[in-house]
Amino acid sequence: MRRRRSASSLATLVADWVDGDIHGLQALANSLYHHAFQVTDVMAALDRQVTQLAPARSQFASSWRRDSATAEALAAVIVQTAAVIEGLAAELAAIEKALKEEAYVASRYGVRIGTDGQPPPVPSGPDADVSERHWMLAYKLAHERAIEDAQEARRQAARRLTHLYEQIKPPRSLPTSSVGPEILTSFLPDPPALSRDVCPSVVKDV
Repeated sequence: MRRRRSASSLATLVADWVDGDIHGLQALANSLYHHAFQVTDVMAALDRQVTQLAPARSQFASSWRRDSATAEALAAVIVQTAAVIEGLAAELAAIEKALKEEAYVASRYGVRIGTDGQPPPVPSGPDADVSERHWMLAYKLAHERAIEDAQEARRQAARRLTHLYEQIKPPRSLPTSSVGPEILTSFLPDPPALSRDVCPSVVKDV
């Protein structure tokens, strides 16, 4: 699992120029990481209790191991979901930061850009200032490119989440009545081990 970016690496934004609640996405990812490690903390504590109270080969211990594995798989799914959302937030932040840098450069050459980041109309008359028109057009193209990149980032994130869901949903051939708590461990291949080293800024206060 990749090392996650800290929230401080995201751009500080006055307004969302690329149509995305970047800080809201980051907050959601942080909450998901937090809940995933809450699950694993609780299960680890209960594992210790079961080990002390029940013989390893008892029916209760065997049933508990299945439930514990299911909880670990659930936590892994939550972490993977959080990673997709966090990645989207970071990518949108990078796109928006680059667009604001383009806006800053254009504004130094007289291009007036509103607080929403929208490019002004590019004048086409013979009296239009050549330099200003050049920078207006340059920013307009940068804005269009940023919006396209942001839309593609959202599509990529949606595809990753859909792929994750496809991994864990039961096949159509499986009767609904037979769907039990083992569904995650049955259909999520090799859930990754969770580590606080991956998400230090999220779990430090758990």
